[in-house]
Amino acid sequence: GELEYSCAPYRPAGDVDEYPEYLPWDPVVAAETDFPITTYQPKYFVAENLTDAKQRMRKFCESMNRPFYARYNSNTQSVWVDRAVTLDEQLAVEPSPY
Repeated sequence: GELEYSCAPYRPAGDVDEYPEYLPWDPVVAAETDFPITTYQPKYFVAENLTDAKQRMRKFCESMNRPFYARYNSNTQSVWVDRAVTLDEQLAVEPSPY
């Protein structure tokens, strides 16, 4: 459909002769890749299939160092956290107005 057409390797983005780069889906590389927000996406990460993408994402998430565990409860629309969490003022980021 529409996504397939817009991401087609034979079609340049935005009427420009610049073609995107296609890379194997690697959550570590994707997480560290900068993406411009004012131009067309220069890189696409491609998985072999949804099972492969899910397994790689699960492995990536399990490798993350998390100082606490949080779970969303859709019935109460609340987040449960297993211990007290404080905000480090040095790492705080102003929320986006959008």
